[in-house]
Amino acid sequence: PTRRSSDLELIVDEPGVDFDLAEAKSKYAKMDDSGEIVIELRKIAPVVTLADLDKELFKDTLSTIQIVHDASQTKNIANSCEKLNEVIVYPGKEFSYNEIVENKTVEDSYLSTALYNLVLKTGMEVTERNAHEKIVSFAKPSLDADVSNESLDFKFKNTRSYPVKIEVETSSNILKMSIIGLKESNDQVIELESNVVEKLDYTLVEETDSTMEVGNTKVVQEPADGCVSEAYKIVKNASGDVVSKKLISKDTYSATDKIVKVGTKAKPVTTVVTPEPVVEPIVEPTPAKPQRQVPPGWDSPESPYKD
Repeated sequence: PTRRSSDLELIVDEPGVDFDLAEAKSKYAKMDDSGEIVIELRKIAPVVTLADLDKELFKDTLSTIQIVHDASQTKNIANSCEKLNEVIVYPGKEFSYNEIVENKTVEDSYLSTALYNLVLKTGMEVTERNAHEKIVSFAKPSLDADVSNESLDFKFKNTRSYPVKIEVETSSNILKMSIIGLKESNDQVIELESNVVEKLDYTLVEETDSTMEVGNTKVVQEPADGCVSEAYKIVKNASGDVVSKKLISKDTYSATDKIVKVGTKAKPVTTVVTPEPVVEPIVEPTPAKPQRQVPPGWDSPESPYKD
């Protein structure tokens, strides 16, 4: 069994065997005609074990970080965590993310970003780092490291006096990574700073869609602003006073345009039918019957018309 490193491998300790040489010589001198002798073997423990090395070389946490990710990304992140966990980088040797993790996924940029921040805070030398094309949710601008495709790598050189080891784990939606080793007398207090120096506004892009009616719109890509940013390494003394401030990188993150589909399909023409007005027939009134003319005084007692 071996303990991986970015350049070497440590052989895991195992018990050895030994025997009494004087006793073996004596038995050999007295060997009979059978030509056989029996020599007793005894187990011996390793003088130095891997556990001893771990206790001596990797007893201090030099830097640690936690990054939140979506629970749906846990499987891919866990696969890469298994490959990175307990990788040892010896003094003067270079670590390459691509050499350790094959068949990378988009989620690997979470781990490379975490490692980038740890390496900066331990004072080691970054030899290759690439910013993302757009701002990411899991890191401040200029403090990310993209390894999402095969052409992108993240590398650093162990410029410390002793080996360092990467420890990484993920649980639920939390990625935790640490660099452990031995603290040195010349270690510095290092802080990282991210500054946005220019905002890059997104653009509204309208695309015609002949399947949608005129007057209808649909957002097919949500917008996000980009920026130009700078990262600084700030070194402080034990009292917290700033000793130095050095520009690490200046990066440009492009904006994500807002894309809206606009309908161009003509609306169907609706024909409105107006009903003919209903004409009611004119009904002439029935003429009244003429009344009989009665002479004056017809109702007097002397009238000849009465009764």
